[in-house]
Amino acid sequence: MRVFLPIGSPVVGIGSFDSDLLNVINATFATYRLDLPIGPVTGDPAGNPTFTYATTAGDLVLSSSVNPARQSTFTAAVNSDVPEPSTVGLAAVGMAALLLRRRLK
Repeated sequence: MRVFLPIGSPVVGIGSFDSDLLNVINATFATYRLDLPIGPVTGDPAGNPTFTYATTAGDLVLSSSVNPARQSTFTAAVNSDVPEPSTVGLAAVGMAALLLRRRLK
């Protein structure tokens, strides 16, 4: 399973490397890059209702994913491996306090 976003396209979706499972169509995606958080963005659905994706809990099938009367919503959260500056500062103060305490003993 992968998330795909063709450059300059108003479509974002999920699927395997050989088939789309569910797409969301919205003009916002034409300038969006997957490295930033976004959403929720709602748009017209598109996809392949006949595609079955095997999971460890059984097959995943979105049989009503292309119904134009319904809307699809996409949200992306980005996990940052870089600690916030306040966390680094707090850790530095803690280490300095431990070193000072050790020297005073």
